[in-house]
Amino acid sequence: MKWINYFTVYKIPFYIYKLNKGDSIIYMNYKKQCTSIIITYGILHLLKIFTNKEIITIGILGKENIIHSLTEQKNCYYQLIAIEESFLVSFKWSDLITSYNSYNNNYLFINILNAYQNTLNKYEMMNQILIHKYTKNRIIQLILFLCKEFGFIQQNFIILPFQFSQITMSIVTASNRSTINKVMKKLYRKNTIFYSHNKYICLVDPFQLL
Repeated sequence: MKWINYFTVYKIPFYIYKLNKGDSIIYMNYKKQCTSIIITYGILHLLKIFTNKEIITIGILGKENIIHSLTEQKNCYYQLIAIEESFLVSFKWSDLITSYNSYNNNYLFINILNAYQNTLNKYEMMNQILIHKYTKNRIIQLILFLCKEFGFIQQNFIILPFQFSQITMSIVTASNRSTINKVMKKLYRKNTIFYSHNKYICLVDPFQLL
């Protein structure tokens, strides 16, 4: 893997984590540690969870995204949940700076900056999804986003290569499961989507969602 090679060559200590589907880790952004996480494989969603149990989805992230410098607040924490099997690499920002001072590794820094910009774009896309007032529009925008970022074309439709449950969809869109179920059934009856034998969402015609 590219990131492991970088960190090994430039002598930056790192840890590798494997998350199975449904596994999660709690991300605490302490200034003294300032640990960053790079996703090397898989798909995860990042949640901001408040002490009053309010949950906000920050983004749905994939390969080459980096989690770094999330806003510190006493009344919340961040949780990263694997939608499918995922691999993460964590490192301390202070070790990266030390390595840069020793090796002047500009190429590594450029790759990290590109990964961070990509991640910021994912955060902005999620904001655009959640800004919609009605649940139906949130679901439609979410499906289009997932197809664009992670889907692949087979025959005349787009397949999401992972199971995306209505429970996860309700968390991501901040909607109740009953409403999610009604919207998905309507899309199914209109032949806009269907489910494969392994329960993957298949989008027949993206223009029917618009």
